Amino acid sequence: MTETGSRRLRGVIFDMDGVLCDRLGRGRSEPAIGAREFIDWCRHLGLKLAVATSADMVKMQGNLREIDLPPESFDAVVTGERIAHKKPAPDIFLLAARELGLRPEECLAIAGEVSGVQAARSAGCKCLGLTTSFSEGELLAAGADRVAPDFASVPEGVLVW
Repeated sequence: MTETGSRRLRGVIFDMDGVLCDRLGRGRSEPAIGAREFIDWCRHLGLKLAVATSADMVKMQGNLREIDLPPESFDAVVTGERIAHKKPAPDIFLLAARELGLRPEECLAIAGEVSGVQAARSAGCKCLGLTTSFSEGELLAAGADRVAPDFASVPEGVLVW
């Protein structure tokens, strides 16, 4: 990955399910393809990172522990019990940006569901849709700026809007 140019993007907000975690069945998860490397690259670029999930804190911590990615990997963690309105309302992404100390337009939200893309765009974030549950066409129609099948295939330049 090579990211150059002037960058106003200062943070990345990761939705949890279908983005950081791939479900294997029987309640088991594994890290999404390329997720760790993408997080490392974001850190290398000096971006702030948040995880946002509609799940509660206990489930979020369990999911991250299962994929060996501690909550401390992120500068902010936002769970569903901390917001009034669930996706497609923008609340979760607005709170995540605020906790990063950033404006939503300075953040890239990464979502794998139509409601997550809609929430990210309503919040004012740029949005990368991962085609883990929905098609490229569905995510683009919902408002995703760009799409990719996984983190290993993220389009060049996605971190330098």
